Amino acid sequence: MLQQLALHDFPSLLNDVLTKHAELAYIPNNHSHYPIHTALLNAQTDNVKRLLSLNDAALLADINGWVALHYAARAGTLTVLDY
Repeated sequence: MLQQLALHDFPSLLNDVLTKHAELAYIPNNHSHYPIHTALLNAQTDNVKRLLSLNDAALLADINGWVALHYAARAGTLTVLDY
């Protein structure tokens, strides 16, 4: 569910879920993408900002070793570096 909230523009719902179940941010999908990766690839900056506020979310690596910074560069969303 958190993957879908990260994919689409539902920052308030994503925040509500993370407030009660932050552990969901640390579960990858079938492509080894974490919600932070999904949000970055889909330019959901509000969701990215919230997910980056979690401990070590920026360091979550996919199967290839890519972390949030790699996904930001790939998607052209480097403005998230300000967060």
